[in-house]
Amino acid sequence: MKKHKKIINDKKYKEIKLISENGLEIISINRALEIANDKGLDLVIVNNDFIPTCKIFDLNKHEYMFKKQHKQHKQQQTKEFKFNIKIGEHDIQYRVNRINKFLNDKNLVKITIPMKGREITHTELAYELMQNILKKINKEYFFDKKILLNGKNLSCTIKGD
Repeated sequence: MKKHKKIINDKKYKEIKLISENGLEIISINRALEIANDKGLDLVIVNNDFIPTCKIFDLNKHEYMFKKQHKQHKQQQTKEFKFNIKIGEHDIQYRVNRINKFLNDKNLVKITIPMKGREITHTELAYELMQNILKKINKEYFFDKKILLNGKNLSCTIKGD
């Protein structure tokens, strides 16, 4: 987020460019502060040139909304888990526990089974492993993307309720 500077009573500037409903206008700093105080909002520097460009809005609300959107975006991350066809039972259980944790956090989880060399001729083993993994997930989920074979990778994407 770009940090905006709030002008309180800064006499450093004599004139500013103000972005308002009327468009861009050059006015004195005192007049701009007066307008902002009348509206109960903040006079904020958007671009600091020779004559700074300012805008009148509620800076705290702007920062709050930005943090809220950032938090929502962060919640929708996708975590990928790769399983080999020859994976051990303990490793499967460990990764399934991690998948459950990510599903509880409302993240998307992508499960991928890459097949190397001649393993591609035994895709039924990969499908069997995928079904085994999905049965062990104890969190309720639904498919964001169904089980799909893309080249040498069998994958699906799930999302928790």
